[in-house]
Amino acid sequence: MDIGDTLIYSFDTQFGNDYRSFSLDPNTGKVTNLYPLDADGAFRTFQMKVIVTDNYDESSYDEATLSIEVLDINDNAPKLLQKDLTAKIKESLAVGAMVQQFDSSDADFLSKNRVVRYALTDDSDCPGDYLINMRTGVVRVAQELDYEERTSCQLGVRVYNFPEMVGMEQFGTLVITVEDVNDNFPTFDQVRLAVSVSPPPFPPFPLCPLPLPSFSTVPSPPARKIYSLTLLGFSLRAE
Repeated sequence: MDIGDTLIYSFDTQFGNDYRSFSLDPNTGKVTNLYPLDADGAFRTFQMKVIVTDNYDESSYDEATLSIEVLDINDNAPKLLQKDLTAKIKESLAVGAMVQQFDSSDADFLSKNRVVRYALTDDSDCPGDYLINMRTGVVRVAQELDYEERTSCQLGVRVYNFPEMVGMEQFGTLVITVEDVNDNFPTFDQVRLAVSVSPPPFPPFPLCPLPLPSFSTVPSPPARKIYSLTLLGFSLRAE
């Protein structure tokens, strides 16, 4: 068997075009790639034919088929389809109700390298009010909301590969606006009032000056203040 510099290696250029991505050392038969290989791209497998000839007798040769498969590694971080989301909800939204959903993609070829998880970051300014499903990215109400206590909230969201790898993550935000509902009863500032009048012999008679009781309620666009007073069989009503 001939060895050493008596053998010449070459690609069969009539056998497809995959050989253009590689170089072949004619003396050693060593094959190296000319361009970066990426299993996430369109070319994950290559096939080419290698010919070896005798340097002293070109009529003496042999052929072999070389097949190359590029194996995928987790080299792509997940990406949020929308990094910054907003939502408007009523303060009466029930605990467990859906507020918004984050979605993401991962360019890795193998499904095991595309597994992602979601989490809220520690810099959220309303801890405890909301939670996120670690697998689906759905944000839900975690406890009863109160417009009078908090009208808005900014959540920080993190999406990352699972198992975790350094740098394989991305961050986003969700700004939630809480809208008021008319959920508070009106109350008098004073629950007892005393008024003295001298009635005339027949109605109608003026009740002036007659101070109406002061009235307060939580401000709300639908709220309407109604006062009524019944005195000596006569009613006084004001809106």
